[in-house]
Amino acid sequence: MTVYVNAKSNQFMKVLPTDFDTLQISKANWEEFGFHFIAGEATHFGALDTQQVVDLFQVFKKLNFRQKMNLCNQIRANHGLNPIKIQDEFDEYFTEHQYDGSTQQDFLNELETGDEGIINDFPSSFSLINWSDLEYIVFDYFNNAFEDTKYHFWRVTGFSQGELAYVWYYDFTDEEPVNADEKFKDDYQSNFDGETFTDVFENILYGTAVTILPCNSSGFSNEDDWCKSRYVAGLTTDDEMVSEYMSKAYNMVPAKKSVYYYA
Repeated sequence: MTVYVNAKSNQFMKVLPTDFDTLQISKANWEEFGFHFIAGEATHFGALDTQQVVDLFQVFKKLNFRQKMNLCNQIRANHGLNPIKIQDEFDEYFTEHQYDGSTQQDFLNELETGDEGIINDFPSSFSLINWSDLEYIVFDYFNNAFEDTKYHFWRVTGFSQGELAYVWYYDFTDEEPVNADEKFKDDYQSNFDGETFTDVFENILYGTAVTILPCNSSGFSNEDDWCKSRYVAGLTTDDEMVSEYMSKAYNMVPAKKSVYYYA
């Protein structure tokens, strides 16, 4: 813990390391905004799971028929499987439905939904995706297929070998679009995750943060002081940047220490 002081106002603040749970809460907040995180096994958040595939499939459904077919066949090829061939699937489907009045539209619906599970449909083919399919097949295809006002993708690396995560966003709401180049400004009052989306995601996935809060000259903070606390990502308590930050944000410098000895 380091205590800082503004000599003119005689106000004190202290800087503490921020625990991991705080950054987890920040990550959860970004998820509530619609951002999705997929991290590798070397990270805190685990590998691709069923829910992540389900979420990506909602984006897949926004592709047109030909795009769905192309992407599924790229995924199948990466898994050593034969491509979906419309004529072969058509023949297979009507082998099962030759006497029940099924139509070509029924066949196309089965390709799209896979409800009956009798042909190589889009959902089952897409559900094959694993870590090796993500960046250079699925995300690359989405990047080329969608406008950058609807879909965004970030590749985020950590500070240790093997730390890699993907963050993606798709606007399902048609609200104000996300600007991937947006710059965030620290107002010195609210929690701050970083200046850019890349900074934000690196900090909350792999970085550090400090908590800043008012205190008295002894470094003690009461409940009201803790209610006024905030964190700043990308800093550590043993970093010279903290002193620079405190000077810029609050016009504060490290307080001098007094040591008392008792019998």
